[in-house]
Amino acid sequence: MMYDLKNWLRGFATRKQALILTYHSIQKRSLPFTVWSHLSEERFELQIAYLAKHFRCVSLSTLLNEMADGRIQPYTVAITFDDGFLDNVTTAFPILQRYRIPATIFLTTNFVGNSQLLWPEQVSCALTITKKPFLDFAGTRHTIETNDQKSKTYRQLAHVFKNMPPADIPQQLNEMLNQAEVTIEQINSSAWYGHLRAMDWNDAKMLRESGLVEFGAHTITHGCLSALTNADAEHEIRESKHIIESHLGPIDYFAYPYGEGYYTDEHRSMCMRAGYKAVLTTLTQKSISPRTDCYALPRAGIGADTNMETFTYMLHGGVTRADTTAK
Repeated sequence: MMYDLKNWLRGFATRKQALILTYHSIQKRSLPFTVWSHLSEERFELQIAYLAKHFRCVSLSTLLNEMADGRIQPYTVAITFDDGFLDNVTTAFPILQRYRIPATIFLTTNFVGNSQLLWPEQVSCALTITKKPFLDFAGTRHTIETNDQKSKTYRQLAHVFKNMPPADIPQQLNEMLNQAEVTIEQINSSAWYGHLRAMDWNDAKMLRESGLVEFGAHTITHGCLSALTNADAEHEIRESKHIIESHLGPIDYFAYPYGEGYYTDEHRSMCMRAGYKAVLTTLTQKSISPRTDCYALPRAGIGADTNMETFTYMLHGGVTRADTTAK
């Protein structure tokens, strides 16, 4: 009873606040094993349809303006995407357009228009393609005979790569591919490559001209800022803004790669010096009020494990709506 009352009170409070949601890749054709950042097209559309029916979905700019004015309208949600996948254009955007829901995409500038996948997607493709029953990497033997084992191995490898110095990633990635006996050519010619690559600048311009999509920066290389020198981190933060603005015009927002634990107060200061008006994190379980720090905006990550029950529970501050029928 006390638990239900606590959730009801929390849900009542969050009605007068806002949430920012974070997506990554929206897949028409999913990998054979689960990767958290890859959401199916079907699940994404169910979520967008629910938001369109029950919530007021606004652009990040509108949300920031309301925060500055000291009042956020009830049931407000802003949608963001990280990295800049091509499927944001081909799969997610038509759904957003159908429901007239705006979004902000944070671009990793070296990824835009690049034929090479980001390292997480190279890892997931390699695990999909490899014929080997095990993988020796970073002092550990990983068994990868089943899709569940591949999903577990992907999570373990992602943790290793996230925590290594960014300059070491290319060499270590090549070592991992060699151990898997998979080549870049095989990845680029695979059935999954087209679903995992990045948009190009013409795609981004089309989205911006639609009036539904804003853009922000997500560094140049998607490296872990806390593993870089201050000079290199500041370059990633400042130059990614300049690169995007040279193609798309002014941008005001920055999103940290990897989120909490991978950035410091000094990086916040760098963002302010670079001229960003807001910085987005992956701090979760927090809604946004006019008093929320614009340089530490929390976001709720939506991934492959976010079914409709979890989705509605989170949106309503811990209270799942009784009228949802999707599972």
